[in-house]
Amino acid sequence: MEIEEVLNTIQAAKVLGRRPQTLRLWRLRGGGPKYLRLGNGVHARVAYRPSDLDAWLRARTFCSTSEEAVRKLEGAPRSQALE
Repeated sequence: MEIEEVLNTIQAAKVLGRRPQTLRLWRLRGGGPKYLRLGNGVHARVAYRPSDLDAWLRARTFCSTSEEAVRKLEGAPRSQALE
């Protein structure tokens, strides 16, 4: 397992072009990129691996609206209402 540096919520939001609050909502509701909880309890530090952000973005990359529609029908990750 290769260890990579992690980003905090503010840094990850900047990479994704979103507000930190949006990432907090995605953690609550689901559908956002994978994250790490570093410690115990809800107030433990949250971090994001750049590779997980990249994978999440790649899963939402399309060449056309028809490709997007087909992938949605096949059960691929769906777009977020907050985007």
